[in-house]
Parts: sequence; C-alpha cells; structure tokens
Amino acid sequence: MDNLEIFALADTSYHEKDKILKHMKEIDPDSPMPDEENLSFVSLFCRTISANTEKLTFQMRDFPHSMLDIRDLHIWGRLIGAEQLGAPKARRSAVIDMGIPWGSLSVERNMPQMKFYHDFSADVVSFDISYGPCWEPTMAQVNQALNKITRPSVDPSPPLPFWDKSRLLLHGRLTISVQQSRWLYHASLDPYNTTEFMDWTWSNFLLDWTNAKWILHGDLEVYSKTASKYNDCRLLRLPNLRLSIHLEWFCCGDPNDHYSAMPSAPEKLLEYDIKDYDSYKMFRSRSLGISFRFEVGPMEENKEDIPACLFYASTLRWMDKIKMCINRVSRPIKRGPLYRTQFPRKRALSRHIQNVRMMIDFPKFLLCYWASFSKQYGARLESDQITMDVSLASDLKLLDDGLKRRPAVVWNVQKFKSHLNNAFVQLCCTNPLPERKKERSQAPGTMTSGAMKSSFLLSVDKVSYEREAKPSTTEFYTESTTDSEEPVQKVKVFNLKASWTPSNRIVAFSLYDGYLKSQMLKTNLLSDTLKGFKVEANQTPKKNSRLPHSDFVGDNRAIVGSPFSPQLRSQTGPVYNLLQQLIKEAGSVAVHEELSGKLIDVESLQGIGACNTNDVVCIDWDVELYNSQVMLMGCETSGYVIASAAKASLLSRSHHPLWSDGQLKTKNTLVGSVECMQYYATVDSGSDASTPNVRWLSKENVEDSSELQWDDDVSLAGMTGSGSCVGGVVSYAASSGSEDSCIQLQRIIARCGCQFFCAWYGEVKDEPLQEIPIPPSEVEMDMMKRQEGADAFTLLHHDLKICTNSLQYETILDIVNNLLLYVDPKKKDLTEKLQDMRFKRHLSSVEDQRTPISLQQDSLRKSVSTVRALERELYMGQRRLDEIQEKKDQVPQNLLESLQEEIQMLQDSLEKTKDEMNCLNEDLAIMVSCYKESLLQVLSQRLSSKAEKSEITVRIIDLYFQHAEWRMTEADGQIGIADLVLSKFLYTNLRTADINREKNDSGSQQRLTDSGSHHFELGWFKVTNLLPNSIYTDVLVPQEPKDGVFTDRGVALRVLCQFASPVGGISVKRHFEVNVAPLTIQLTTRFYTTVMSFFFPGKPVDSDEEFGESQGRLICMLHVAHRSLL
Repeated sequence: MDNLEIFALADTSYHEKDKILKHMKEIDPDSPMPDEENLSFVSLFCRTISANTEKLTFQMRDFPHSMLDIRDLHIWGRLIGAEQLGAPKARRSAVIDMGIPWGSLSVERNMPQMKFYHDFSADVVSFDISYGPCWEPTMAQVNQALNKITRPSVDPSPPLPFWDKSRLLLHGRLTISVQQSRWLYHASLDPYNTTEFMDWTWSNFLLDWTNAKWILHGDLEVYSKTASKYNDCRLLRLPNLRLSIHLEWFCCGDPNDHYSAMPSAPEKLLEYDIKDYDSYKMFRSRSLGISFRFEVGPMEENKEDIPACLFYASTLRWMDKIKMCINRVSRPIKRGPLYRTQFPRKRALSRHIQNVRMMIDFPKFLLCYWASFSKQYGARLESDQITMDVSLASDLKLLDDGLKRRPAVVWNVQKFKSHLNNAFVQLCCTNPLPERKKERSQAPGTMTSGAMKSSFLLSVDKVSYEREAKPSTTEFYTESTTDSEEPVQKVKVFNLKASWTPSNRIVAFSLYDGYLKSQMLKTNLLSDTLKGFKVEANQTPKKNSRLPHSDFVGDNRAIVGSPFSPQLRSQTGPVYNLLQQLIKEAGSVAVHEELSGKLIDVESLQGIGACNTNDVVCIDWDVELYNSQVMLMGCETSGYVIASAAKASLLSRSHHPLWSDGQLKTKNTLVGSVECMQYYATVDSGSDASTPNVRWLSKENVEDSSELQWDDDVSLAGMTGSGSCVGGVVSYAASSGSEDSCIQLQRIIARCGCQFFCAWYGEVKDEPLQEIPIPPSEVEMDMMKRQEGADAFTLLHHDLKICTNSLQYETILDIVNNLLLYVDPKKKDLTEKLQDMRFKRHLSSVEDQRTPISLQQDSLRKSVSTVRALERELYMGQRRLDEIQEKKDQVPQNLLESLQEEIQMLQDSLEKTKDEMNCLNEDLAIMVSCYKESLLQVLSQRLSSKAEKSEITVRIIDLYFQHAEWRMTEADGQIGIADLVLSKFLYTNLRTADINREKNDSGSQQRLTDSGSHHFELGWFKVTNLLPNSIYTDVLVPQEPKDGVFTDRGVALRVLCQFASPVGGISVKRHFEVNVAPLTIQLTTRFYTTVMSFFFPGKPVDSDEEFGESQGRLICMLHVAHRSLL
C-alpha cells in the first residue's frame, strides 16, 4: 500500500445500544432481528470510516501479474462491529494456569464471533483483477498457511465453507464506482503467462453489492489476448449494460436468520449428540441458485452503438483453451499422511451450485464472423430485439469405471425460451467472385476485389424457441408417448425470406470448408489415429443363430429388399413370376407381360411405415414456419424462382430401440409437411434479379386464400390480378412506381402440399436402458412385412399443377444443375487423389502403410509448430513496430524500414507454411481413410472364408406423386403449347451392404457397397397438343383395353435397374428391365418444332424437305403392340 490514510470517527448519534441497533436494522433489513430485550452483546461499536490510498497491490510469489491492483482508492461509510452474547450452550469454560501461588482459574468464554455491518461507498480510478487455474496450487498453499495461523473452533460441527461464513459475519451494502476495471482470466496453465488472457474491461463501472444481490452497470468489452495477429480482438461489446446477479441460498431454515446460528461448547453436549451434531444446521446452505440478468439500455448519445460480437475462426479455437482451463480439475497440494494434512477436502463452489438462470434482453444485436484475419469470407447477423431465458440444473452422476472418483457434475436444461425479432443475415466477401456466364448489369452478389461486399442470405420477422426438460434416462423408456404430448423443443418462425445464389453458395461453402479443415486437422493430430480397428490373427468367425438368412434364386437374382424381393413383395405374385420368366429368357429381345400389378399402397411405403407412432417415447423437436419464401437463382440465366409456403411443420421423434441384424439400434424419425406451397418465376429474361431488388411476395400471395378474410385490399388484389390459379401473374398496387415494378412474377406451381417421412437408425449409446427389447426369432423375422433397421426417406406429393414457359424452364434447369447439384471442383480433385491412393495401397500391405502415415503426422505436427512460432514472432515484431512508431522522432528511419521488411517476410513465410500445412493435412486424411479401408478389407477377408455372406438393405428412398399436370406455354406465359399429365408416379432407390454373419457369435460385420437398385413406376400419363388447328390433340397416351382392366389396376411404365459395385472403376449392371404398356403416339411437325424450341431455345431445329412447308401433316401414328421391350 502507498500513502494509506484511515480515519475512524465516533459520534453520539450512534453511541448507545438503541441507536446502534437502529443503524443495524437500516443496514441489514432482511435479517429478522430478535427483540432488543433478548439481544445482548459482548462488544458493540459503530464508527464512520474514511480511508484513502494511492496504490493497493496483492502479489502472489514472483508472478508477472498482480492478483489485485487498485489505484486511487477512496472509501467511506459506516461500520458496526457486534459480538452477540451467546446462549448458555455457546459459552465454553477455559482453564488458565496462573502459576504459583494462584493456581488455575476457570474463565467463561463467549464463542460467537464478531460480526460486521457495513454501508460503504468507494471511488476508484483503476481496479484490476487477475486469476486463473494456473494459480490454484499457490492459493492452496496460502490456505494451508492460513489454517496454521487461525485456530479452528472447538465446536464439534463441521466447519462452514467460506460462502456460509461470509453470510454469517458480513452484512450490509458496498457501492463502488470505478472509471476503468479489468478482469484478466488466464488462458494458459503457466502461472508466468504474460500473453494468453481473456480480458473483461469495464468502463464507467458501478457495483452495488447488497444482501445476496449484485448489480453491475457500465460498458463491458471482452478482448482476447494472445500472441498472434488476433491479439486485442474485441469479442463482445455491451454498452450501457446492467447486470443483475441474485443468489438464492437453499437452507433448512431462513437463510437470513444469522442471529440464531450459534456454536456449541462440546462439554455441554451429550456424547451421543456429538457425532452428527451441527450447530449451523438451519443456517448452513445445502445448495445455491444463481440468477443472471443482462439488460442493455438505450444509448441516447450514439444510437448506432449497439451490442456487438465479433468472432474469427482462430478465436473460436482459442476459446477451446479457455474451456479446457475452466474444466481443469485442481490437483491436491501437500495433502495426505505424508504432509500430516488429513483434513477433509473442501467442497468447491462450482459443485455447490444447484441451478443457474440467465436472462438476456438486448434492444439490438450485431454478430459478425470471419474465417480469417484478412476478412475474405464471413457472415453478419443483425437483429432488433433478442430475449432469452435459460434455466439449468446440475446433477451428480456416479462414475462406474472401477476407480474411486468423485461424482461428475452434469448440467441439464430445465427451460429455454428465446425470441428474436426482425433479424437478417448477410454473407460478406472481399475476394473477387467469378462473374456469371451471361453478362448483365448489377448481377446479384457480384463482388469486386478490394472492397467488402455483402449479399442477402435470409431474414425473419420473428423467431421463438422454447425448450422444456427432457425425460431422464430412467423415465425415457418406460412408457410410449403420443402425438398429443408436448415436445421437448419448439421453434416457430414467421415470415422467413431466404436467398440462395451463386455468390451465397461460394461464401457459404468456403466457410464450411474452413470448418471441415480445422476439424480434420484436429482429428489427424490425435495420437490414436492409427489405432483403427482391432483385427486378431486367430479370430474365429461365429454364427448368429437369431438372424434370418436370405437365399437367392440364381445368378441374376433380385437383391434383398428390392420391390421384387420376398421381404417387400410376395414371391407368388404375378410380378415375381414374370420377372423370373424374363431372367430365363434373357437372350430374347422382348418379352410379353400384362402390366396389371396391384395398385400402389401409399401406407406400405418404407418411410411412412417406419414413422409410426406406436413406439414413440419422446418428441424431440417441433418446428413450424409460417409464410416462408426462398429465392433461387442460377448462374446462366437472369431470372429467379421463389418458393413459398403458408405453413411448414417438422416433427422429430425418438423411438424405442430395436433389434436389426443382431444389433440393438436406436431409432429416430422425422415427419414434415408443407401446406399451401407455391412456386413463382420471372416471366421475361430482362429482369434484374439483384438480391436487394428482389420482388418478394406479399402476405396475401403466400397464405392460403381460403383462410384470408374478405377485406378491401384482398378483394382488390383478387379482381385486378389473375387469382390463385396456376399460370396467374402476381398483381401489385398500381402506386408502385419504382423501376423494379416492371418485374412480373408468374405462379408456375399452384397451391399444393407435400409430406416427407424420414427414419434413421444408429448405435445405442453407453447410457443404461430401463428396458431392453427381446431379440426376435427367425420365424418372427420372416413374418415381418416391413424391413426394420434400414434408413428410409419418403416424399409424397398429392396434386401438382405446373405451368411454365421456355425461359422459366431454362431457369429451373439452370438452378438445378448449377446451384442445387453443384459440386466443388476441389472435391473432385480430392476424389481423384483418393482413387489414386486406393490404387497405390493395393501394392502394399497394411503394416507398410503405418510408417508413411506416422511420418506424415510428424511433418504435420512440425508444420503446426512452425505456424505457431511464426505467429508469435510476427506478434512480437508488430509490438516492436508499434513501440518504434510511438517514438518515431527518436528512432532512425533505416531501423523502421528494416523492421517493416522483416514483418513482411514473416507474413509471407507464414502464408507459405499454412499452405503446406493444409496440403499435408489433406494428404494425411486421405492416407488415414485408405488405411482404415484396408483394415476393413483384411477383416472382411478373414471372415469371408468361415462366415456366411448376404446383402441387406441399408437405405430406401421413395418419391411418390399422386397426380401431376404440367402445361407448357409460350413466352407470355398464357398461351398453351402442350399438357403433360402424370398419375401415380413412384421412384424407389435402394442401397445395400454386404454383411458377414459369424457362425459362433451373435455379432455380424457390415460393409457398405455401391450396389442397389432403381425402380420406377408410372400408373398413367398423357401428352396433349394445345396448338390451334392441330390435327391430333392426344400426342402420347396409353391404349385403353376393352375390358378396362388397365385403367383400374394397371401400370403404364415400369423401369427396373439393379447395379453392383464398380469393378476397376467400371459400373456393373446386374439387371435392366423396361416394361411399357401399349401406346398411341400421334406427332406433327408443327408440334415437334414448337416443343423442341421450348426445351432448347436458340437451337435451330432441323427440317425435313420431304414434308414440305405444311406443319399440319402427320409424321407418324404408331400403335405399339401388346408387348414390352427389354
């Protein structure tokens, strides 16, 4: 301390007992004070304190940072000291040896301690605190030294922890006003660390500390201190923050009644009471509840100063170090019989906390994320108001691993409510992105080099999220739930607008690629990368007697799980018999088949059957979206497409585990539906589709017209527009005189709905299950109508009406090919590298592959260490440069220039080393992947000789359309060209895996392959010619049998393709079959040229001179016979 001054003043206004008790009640109003007649004190005083000091420092050992550093402290207020007269049992007898001739005397001692009541205010210029887990061993030594100084109480009760002792002895208020306060948290395990910190800086800081309540007010900024160019990165800024912290002590009695808490003398207790006696039983806290409330007030001076958060990819990795330091378990220091310190371990405050509640209320919020310090790719989120209410509860979990461990603390979410209003997300980039193939002015998301450009990604008017406590493991599998029960998590999104453009795709994929590379690097640097799988040389394959075995008919057989296999269809049906006949007659060109199979049963599809609610145990997610819009735009066309839905719902469920292929698997399903779904597209090619000028749909055009109330606006829009039918043009108010009002949006798909069902299976976790289902027998497995354990996805579209012109069709193809199905060229290069590596590893054994991988790992670790060293050198060089620039007049110019050249060389070397590290990381990932494939192949070869092989279905995809109509129109979007009608469209894709069933064990080895089947069915289709003065209107239509059997039960077209795994890169088709019903084809030259111009605009159509100039002449009229072509 420097220049310490303390003044203690006494006054007659608080000199007597009654006057002091009055001040005590004023300072501590929450504590129930006994009657004055029954309240006596041994010592009682009240003083006005005033203290000043220029510097107050608390230093631990020779650490570079002080634990406490206070500058210019001035504190004043009232201080009351009171030692309450204890009850008879709180007075002990002390024997004092006075010596000869007086002998020993017995003196009665008062056991209650002195309590302090304070009402202090303080002004501080600077207040700095430093702490971290690296100092905990030193703090443990300090506590041991204090235990030798302070004498323990003779009370037989367990000692009070420091938080209960502070509640017992200290009462009152403390108000501190600080100009600037810094809280430094060490992000390193080195106590002499000087670079790695998390810096919490408060400006204009005000602290008000009362009974179990803290109020902190000021401007908070959080910085990351690290020895790299990311030093002093401001992670968080909360201006005008009010942080309220409330403590709730859970006690057997009143937590504020400290007057009743008195120690007891051991000689005044019975022997049988001493063992479990606790004098502070009613006052001692059993647990603690903490509540945090973050509120940001309005900024009157600068309204643009809003709460902001900035993250880089490196700072997120740096925060992992913070997490590691927080979760670190402190080691015992000089404890045990060797050091004669066998006191029980003190309970940590973190394990005393039972529940935590955090509430956030920000009027505005800004979140920015950048992939690197150069800010090449990033994202930006801005919202108006965000509120959050989170409640967590802790639970102690016993660890059953054979070691003596203390229970682990597990935090569970009890409640989570959040609301977000008027939020929008932008993707930012400073790199020049590739221009569109078709040049035009103001292309969406066009980015130029040097300046940061942003493109719109999505916006929402309101998002609400609610989460309740999930059932515990013991309650999870007790009873099945129903759809009426409340889900664990609910999400509601209102008025979602999203945009997916080529520029957004490039930025989003770049951010995701950077994340994958960082995760790949973390995985490749692990020491257990080469462990892989355990392959024993003397392993004996064993058999699983519970699993059914699938038998194949012949060489050209249907795979298990296909539409013609016994597991999904009957082997005695007409379809199966005809298929066997086709296989026997493979040498012929065509076979005859009556396409009179059974009608498609929608409920029998794999995804719908797997998503049944009979075994549901928990509803995890319930997501609802209202009035959503998504804009899609391709690379080669100038138009765009907007997909809208009045309501979309998503339901995620957890099911009971089940047995599949001898393994117990978890089951999860996802059921979704989209109501009033519509698609809009621009009419002409001259539309400027820059994202800020996108003509978004109004609420009336998105919602279901049947639910809209009849008012003036809606009725006017319905009369001036073209209604809600397909092909109608969206009508807007005539007062919109902007340039983008010329953009016309046509409804290409009318209001329709779709449903999708998804089911997937996984491995059971190590958590104990309350009930384990009994494995089914072979008879039960054969009787199962639907195969369980195969991932399934089913998409249902009931009625679909489409209307497009040629430009809209071209836009849709551009979006599908160049936007949705886009494959990054880098992934193609990685795939080629993987193929080359797979070819090379065939020439070497498994053991020979370990050495190159180990060497590659060492090179990668060396490269990572070099990057860290260069970053530190660059950081130190930048610090020297900053110091020199501050003293620019006193430093020679050549020294400044040489230092700048050195920094530039370090930057170039750092970029070069990072590129080498990324290349090594990619090569190592490919080598490890091939190595693990080799281990699987070796294991499969060892099991193949003594195990039974079979194929199982691992994934099934079903796409079903009940009825679809597509009208092709002219460029104006109104005059029709042709109509295409499809009914009962079904596409099924199956993927299989090879499985080795061991002969003496219940397990099985499964290996994924690229084999499976494609199955396509079409119940009925028709193409109609809508051109005026056409000779024939029906261009393509199946023939109707006279008996009408086909109309009721038939399939017009069926395609089956079964494929096997590629051999040497060459695809293998096991079976290919096409079945076509009798067709009538009527085509004219005029229709042919018109349709060709529709599908291929700008491409010249070859004309045949034989037909002359007449466009109405018949080209052909074909009656396909009653047969099918192979």
